[in-house]
Amino acid sequence: MNPEFTRLYGYSADEVVGKTTPRVLKSGKMAPEDYRLYWQALLGKEAVRGELVNRTKDGRSITVEGSANAVLDDRDAIVGFLAVQRDVSERKVMEAKLVDVSTHDVLTGLYNRRFFEEEMARLQRGRQFPVSIIMADLNRLKETNDREGHAAGDALIQRAAQVMTSAFRAEDIIARIGGDEVAILLPGIDAAAAEQSVCRVQVALDKHNATQSGTPLSIAFGVSTAAQGASLGDTLIEADALMYVDKGSR
Repeated sequence: MNPEFTRLYGYSADEVVGKTTPRVLKSGKMAPEDYRLYWQALLGKEAVRGELVNRTKDGRSITVEGSANAVLDDRDAIVGFLAVQRDVSERKVMEAKLVDVSTHDVLTGLYNRRFFEEEMARLQRGRQFPVSIIMADLNRLKETNDREGHAAGDALIQRAAQVMTSAFRAEDIIARIGGDEVAILLPGIDAAAAEQSVCRVQVALDKHNATQSGTPLSIAFGVSTAAQGASLGDTLIEADALMYVDKGSR
């Protein structure tokens, strides 16, 4: 080990050299299979490159990028291992932020239209049918913008996003695809279950409005379901049309 190891992990040479093993750096955030393949390659005298999530002396998790290889004697026997690492934690955080910005709507934190369309294409090619799509449109947003200003309208959109997020599963894709339009992809959900999802949102809306003194939330919904082989594009169009029917009846 060198001084950089001490700076990175917090252990002095006296604490680790000859007294412990690389297990002291295990973060618990790597799959056992990753370690098995790592050591299988090293013991097979192969060089290993990649990223590891390790733990520092004070318990922090850091992502390191580096390489390792076996050290051989003149009889080609393994006598040790050499590893070179560098901390890439800040880079990983920035990469995650860039991914988030590219896939999420800034105002609501929901997925954006681009990500929604990519997921719809992915589901179209997959085997998670039936797939239901719910179209949701915030009612009276223009009136709120005209009466109270766009900041109030933005707050209304954010409240609606929070309510809808609370009513769906983690695997459901909730995306803001327009100014006041939200589309939800429900993989593996049939028509009856999709209608139940809308009911859950309505219950959540009622609870939300009961605790708010401002403009009450009102959302129009349209639901359509695609069986295996059906076009999700057509399903989205049908859900959108049904949403406008619901909107016109309010």
